[in-house]
Amino acid sequence: MKGRVFFDLRRWFPTMDVVRRMLVGLGRWTGLLVVAIWPGVGFGRQEPAAERAVVGPVESLLEGIPESLTPRPTDSQRELIELFTEARSLEDRRRLREAADLLRRAERLAPDNPEVLRRLCRLSFGLGQVEEAVRYGERALEADPTDSATLGMVLAIRLERQQDRAAAQAVLKRVLEHPDLPKDSPARLVALRFLGDLEYEIEGRPERAADAYEAIVAGLDERRAVGISEREARRILRGGEANSYLRFGEALMKAGRYDRALVAFQRGLAYEPDHAQIPRLLAEAQFRSGDQTAALETLEAYLRRQPQGREPYELLGQLLKAAGRGAEFLPRLEEAARNDPKNLSLQFLLADAYREAGRAAEAEGLLKRLLETEGDVQIYGPLLASLIRDRRVPELVTVLGQAVGKPGGLEVVEPQIRALIGDRELAAAVLDQGIAWLKEEPQRVSDPTRRVLALIASQSGQGDKLIEMDRIALERNPSVERYRELFTDLNALGRHGEAAQTLEELIERYPSERNPIVLYALARSRLLAGEVERALEAAQEAERIEPGEREIQFLIGYLLGRLGRSEQAIEHYQRLLESQGSDADVEMRARAGLSTVYTQAGDMEKAENELEILLEKYPDDAGVNNDLGYLYADQGKHLDRAEAMIRKALAQDPENSSFLDSLGWVLYKRGQTTAALDYLERAARNPNASATIHDHLGDAYYRLKRYDEADRAWARAEELAGRSKPPEPLLESVRAKRQALQALRDAEPDGRPHDP
Repeated sequence: MKGRVFFDLRRWFPTMDVVRRMLVGLGRWTGLLVVAIWPGVGFGRQEPAAERAVVGPVESLLEGIPESLTPRPTDSQRELIELFTEARSLEDRRRLREAADLLRRAERLAPDNPEVLRRLCRLSFGLGQVEEAVRYGERALEADPTDSATLGMVLAIRLERQQDRAAAQAVLKRVLEHPDLPKDSPARLVALRFLGDLEYEIEGRPERAADAYEAIVAGLDERRAVGISEREARRILRGGEANSYLRFGEALMKAGRYDRALVAFQRGLAYEPDHAQIPRLLAEAQFRSGDQTAALETLEAYLRRQPQGREPYELLGQLLKAAGRGAEFLPRLEEAARNDPKNLSLQFLLADAYREAGRAAEAEGLLKRLLETEGDVQIYGPLLASLIRDRRVPELVTVLGQAVGKPGGLEVVEPQIRALIGDRELAAAVLDQGIAWLKEEPQRVSDPTRRVLALIASQSGQGDKLIEMDRIALERNPSVERYRELFTDLNALGRHGEAAQTLEELIERYPSERNPIVLYALARSRLLAGEVERALEAAQEAERIEPGEREIQFLIGYLLGRLGRSEQAIEHYQRLLESQGSDADVEMRARAGLSTVYTQAGDMEKAENELEILLEKYPDDAGVNNDLGYLYADQGKHLDRAEAMIRKALAQDPENSSFLDSLGWVLYKRGQTTAALDYLERAARNPNASATIHDHLGDAYYRLKRYDEADRAWARAEELAGRSKPPEPLLESVRAKRQALQALRDAEPDGRPHDP
């Protein structure tokens, strides 16, 4: 029923709750129908947040009942009304779970009824059942896409609480393409607002956002004509009218739609005439649209308020230059800076203007005065920028050290450090100056200075200079901390042999440092340097000092396997399982280690068995799925299952090079070499890619007759496999492949083999 009778039963009864309970108790359909006809009568308390509890009309509960009251409703219609009415009564009494139970019964009777679905949406949310709330809300929108309150609630949950962009975009697409959504519906504007915010804030696509925002501005301008209420307008503007129009205007400006941006900024100022940002943007929009006179008038009025920041004054410079009055800018800037000395951004702009006018000494003098009088760490940014522009190396090193030595200083000068890192020649000069001072005048290089120089060296790819500084510092002031810094930097640069040597020197100089932590680090560095036997010695010494340390135990098991001592490795892992196997992490890593050792020993049945035990216990573990899938693929068995397992692992960690290699290898085994190549190439791009990954890549190139690329991949695999002491078992097979390829080349007149 679409008609309403304006009659308020609350004049006759204390609360509508009494009426509802009385009518439900009587079971009289006529009385229930009266309550349903007048939906504005006490259906729930007036709740402050429309998105949480919007009291909607109940006519849709009675769809299918004729306008005349003579025919009786069906039993199911009567039950639906009774359930809905009693549920709302329970809801008013805060008995939310009981209310939700009744509404779920109502939903079974009328699964597409929007009133039932939207109430279930709100109740589920109130009960903390967020995913259920979203499901009910989306079904309600499918039944009634004009429900702007439910739409706003569902989208807010998807985006803000669950941070699920894909789900939010799917909701928006369904609503905006719904055939029952009128073009002038408030719900359409709510959807466009969320769509615009998604494109602008998250996707960074102002052009697409501008399409949505332009439609919103036009729709709100026509709201009286199309019947958008104040509440709906606030919902569209998301509670911040002026700031919403500010955003609309910014996106329209970025999209080059200056006329429409003008309208948006004007609407924003109507809500908040003294807004801190809109007048400047309005002046810019006027300027961009060709009205320089209006732009200057708007900006002049705004500047009288002494706004903070430099942007308004930069715009003034553009406007004066466009009007042929560029000579006025510097005097105006000086006056503004005198009148507002606390606006540091304005002071920095004045320093830039001095420099552009050829008055560099005044620029630097201003910055240094600010540093002395204000003591604000923010001043270091423009001061460093000035020194970088002039390439004044000694002062750069000094000021850099001063800046990063202040609280918050590193964050302030980060843009200048990035600029310095990007200028390799200047960065090298700065580092050379620091090194020279470290050698000749070490008092000039404070710890903060040394730290920032180390950062510049590592980030600009000048590792040799970094290590030189570390060694000078260690020589001048030997300490455990200096050794650790040198060790860390050497490891980060991949110079693992030197890193291990550094730890050996540390232990020799400071015997108390011969502890499990240092010995474990030494073992790891020796392993990475290819010294597997010596790595085992360090790990076993660490175990003797601290027998129960599990990381040391796992490293020993791995090293025994790498050295081909299969029986010892198996016994080692089995002891771990017997002593600590109840710990899930220990079981996982010990069985995975056993599987690797059995594989190396050629006992594939036992290797599979260890991983199958783990898969049964941890069916969703990415590592187990990948390892067992790879083991199957390598043997050419269970390839369908292997691919599914590896894809499951890769879905959890899409950039894992081992997982990428496994998927490439199973596709290769299935004859899908072109598809395999994409995954194998991605895996090999990882700088830490193993010899096995490059070997697989070479096999794929070879099968595709890309022989030069195959040889390069195998050569890389050979290099990596040969670094280890002893070499990896893979080394012999890779060399054999390269020799076979060369033999084929030698046999062909053109030096290029045909497909074997």
